[in-house]
Amino acid sequence: GSIRVDIREPMAALNVAPERIDLRVNRGERTTTTVVLTNTGAKSTGLLQVVLRAGFSLLEIQSGTVLPSLLPSESTEIVFASSPAPDEQFNTYTGNLHRWQQRRLA
Repeated sequence: GSIRVDIREPMAALNVAPERIDLRVNRGERTTTTVVLTNTGAKSTGLLQVVLRAGFSLLEIQSGTVLPSLLPSESTEIVFASSPAPDEQFNTYTGNLHRWQQRRLA
């Protein structure tokens, strides 16, 4: 038999919960929803930036777009708000929550 050992550099790993948001909003009313971002990795994340898709005006970020570094096992909340105009079209809007991690190249 043989034993294989992989030695890896500790890294941050981000988990978003919930993975899916179903948000129902009423015209002319403000609605908020919260997601929790957790560092499940073994290294701090560094500064984090929250970005919405360009041109998507139905949601806004209430908790700030730049978040402090998360230590391993540390979490933070991201709060989104929606305030559709009284004349907003009835529609279903879909999107995805993505996690991007930037690595430094050696």
